[in-house]
Amino acid sequence: MIGTPTPDRLAILRDAERITVAVDCLSVEESLCCRNKLEEARIVLISRAINAGSDIGELVVANVEGILTLIDGFHRYHALLRSSRGMAKAFLLRGDLTREEARWLAFALHWKAEKPLTNSERKEGFKAYVRAGGHVRAKTAKGHRDRYKTYREIGEELGIAHQTLHGWMRSMFPRIADDMGNDAPVAEAPKLCRKEKAKRERMRRMSHYASQIATLGTGDDDLKEHAEELLATAFSRITGKRSREAIIERTDSLYDF
Repeated sequence: MIGTPTPDRLAILRDAERITVAVDCLSVEESLCCRNKLEEARIVLISRAINAGSDIGELVVANVEGILTLIDGFHRYHALLRSSRGMAKAFLLRGDLTREEARWLAFALHWKAEKPLTNSERKEGFKAYVRAGGHVRAKTAKGHRDRYKTYREIGEELGIAHQTLHGWMRSMFPRIADDMGNDAPVAEAPKLCRKEKAKRERMRRMSHYASQIATLGTGDDDLKEHAEELLATAFSRITGKRSREAIIERTDSLYDF
């Protein structure tokens, strides 16, 4: 689907038609249910509400490849069957949907529900979103360089960090991830003041000179000793203290009988 609806229940249902449907005439595909499993306790609770004459709200149905199919309201549907209710109020979504479009709409209707989707359910919802074409821009031709939305744009639609979406896309749809590239922003290096820049440059040079001394001070005892003296002198000038090794050596020499 190009121009996939964003996960906004009110917006999705705004143009839906209110109808009354025969419950046993609906096609019910568990694969369209956005929850990992239905809760028995919730079905029982809704069934009791039906028997008490309470309003349980509308189902959401749509024509999916020509067949009137349940999109949202699986707990209510099973509660209606248990309560032997033949008819139910429903919202009928416009158009004839593919299964991919229907599955995404099932997730989209629950994306901001009072009972939030679990992380695994959100991952499945993201799969449905991509399979329905949600990652594709509405008005660009195939092959156009801006054909795909950025991860930031998708993140704003789904309310998920763009870094997370990039990881999901890479693991679930590697070919699409390759086509989209990596637009996850690289953290900008902090701007440094002149003093900080000068300090970092001095640190870089110190590391360079220390490495040079270590390299030049190998292979000969005299060179090694000279390198150690240079480093000890530098340590003393910086800290105002003699190095621990120099102090030990001096102490040992005092008692060298």
